Amino acid sequence: MIPTFLGKPRRLQAARTFGARAALTLCLLLSAVARAEAPPPSYLNQKAIGAQVAPAPAVGSEPALTDLYLVRAAQRAASPGEWTEAFDDAKAYTAAEVLPRFNAAAGAEKWTLSETSRPIVAHMLAWVLTDADHYSDEAKKTPGAGRLRPYAETRLAALASEIRPCFEAFLPPDGSGSYPSGHAARGYAAALLLADVMPAKREALLARGALYGDSRVICGVHHPVDVERGRAIGRQVYEATAKEPAYQADLACAIEEAKGTSPAAYTPACRQRYLAYAREVFDRQTASLCALFATSSESDRPKSCQPRGNKTMAKDH
Repeated sequence: MIPTFLGKPRRLQAARTFGARAALTLCLLLSAVARAEAPPPSYLNQKAIGAQVAPAPAVGSEPALTDLYLVRAAQRAASPGEWTEAFDDAKAYTAAEVLPRFNAAAGAEKWTLSETSRPIVAHMLAWVLTDADHYSDEAKKTPGAGRLRPYAETRLAALASEIRPCFEAFLPPDGSGSYPSGHAARGYAAALLLADVMPAKREALLARGALYGDSRVICGVHHPVDVERGRAIGRQVYEATAKEPAYQADLACAIEEAKGTSPAAYTPACRQRYLAYAREVFDRQTASLCALFATSSESDRPKSCQPRGNKTMAKDH
């Protein structure tokens, strides 16, 4: 039986979580960091990289029917733990959400993978995910790529053995956009990036990145071929990104960060990057916190969200 997951965010809990995560960042940011001009949105900035996919299997063809059989088999065989993991992978979309999904593979203990503890890696991941999104979205628009998601296929055909999705929040209402899998592209590109940062954990990280795509099959929102082609795009994005000087400069500093030493021990260039990217995290977390209190009275808002003149702190950035 496919489990049901319910959850509701709470303001107080969010505020407490924010305070705990931001404590280290606040201390580090007491030193003034000069604001540079807004950076480009990603390493590749949507330039052509030759990312292409073959046409999706034709509706009713043997490969297409086999794909559906495999989705049904994956749903039937998945354990409760695999269902939970697939659901949690589906919910993880931002870099802050995706990064902790690799904790076990990274063997993270003292320095867990989070945007607060690893702001340089978090910045890199955000840019890589932006690129993976762009190129997988472009691939979905190519001729012959149109394909309904597995659950939408079975609903349309009114089949008795209907495939049910585990999470539909980010999906098109009509169930389109199955081919290729954007989540698979994101997961594999993220794994390749983290393998650069932690080469000793490369095998485990790549396996986790592949599992990120497999979760989409268990969820009933992608076919196996969609996932395979999504991973191929993730690799193309990574290979193009790895050649970029900005990526190489960030990577050198991310490797320092991964050693778990104090930022004070970093090279001056990496320390500056750390502070700048930690500021990004702080600004983002502040904006998210203040959004929870947008309709609250001033007296009920955290100090970081109190008005300063005609602006709140969250809007100063």
